[in-house]
Amino acid sequence: MLEPEQVMHRPLLLNDKVTREQGNNFYGCRGIPSYTEGIPRLTMSADLLAIISNAMKAYAEMCTMEDNEQEARQARAKSEQYSEIIESQWWDAKNNRYNMLVNDSGQFHSQQGMEFLLHYPITTRAERINSCLDHFETRPQAIEQISYQPALLYRYNRAHAADSLIALFPDMPRALYPEVSYALIEGIVTGLMGVEPNAQHRILSTVYRGDDNDKAELTDVPLWGGKIDLRHDGKLASRLTNNTGARLTWIVKFAGKHRNIYINGKRRKAVRMMDELGKAYSKVKVQIPANQTAEASLRK
Repeated sequence: MLEPEQVMHRPLLLNDKVTREQGNNFYGCRGIPSYTEGIPRLTMSADLLAIISNAMKAYAEMCTMEDNEQEARQARAKSEQYSEIIESQWWDAKNNRYNMLVNDSGQFHSQQGMEFLLHYPITTRAERINSCLDHFETRPQAIEQISYQPALLYRYNRAHAADSLIALFPDMPRALYPEVSYALIEGIVTGLMGVEPNAQHRILSTVYRGDDNDKAELTDVPLWGGKIDLRHDGKLASRLTNNTGARLTWIVKFAGKHRNIYINGKRRKAVRMMDELGKAYSKVKVQIPANQTAEASLRK
């Protein structure tokens, strides 16, 4: 009962013959419909809906790669259905936040987990994105959820909050959980350094999201059977070395509205764009052959 028309009406237990363990939030079942484990009698969660929506979106992309556009359209439509369920039924306008859980009595709970709605992502509405981010910074949460936050805070231009959060990780309870270290790497690589690969087209996008004058560097990052090195000199310059064994396309972005970006000292006209929150960026595409380095700068 996970189809869009059924998913909000799932019974607590799909199998009446299951052995129900008293005092156990899982009722003896092997799984529950949420990442959150502490609320009993759950029938659905926003994080599960977000995961299903994202899975259908990914499946649509796979179908497109196989030239099965009819199946791709159906999968995209179903992905949008799940997203719309979240946006229309799970948003709590009174408290300006998403509900995250619902039980078998139809009662919503506003527990932890809004990270998932930005991680996949579900919403593109600026006011709802900002509301989620505000709740990250004001509500105590367990490290399992907090570990996802740096990547999101960097992505949505809250670098100082992300920096402060990362500094707290080593002293937090359960800091040695495996997902914490993985999420921390994600926060630095995709969040701070803005690394976004597209394997299908061999496109690598980067943008620096740290402080204006800070420098940051990654070396020997595994990518497409090889490695890359990436350096950001604040928000003024970036350098990428392609050791993947084949040509790649580098989409290098800089925050702000810029007329030109200089690639290896040569002026290129920049393309301007806006993110979901209305922040401006400028970008150019650069072809980098194997074992070569390209430098991009806002100054000649």
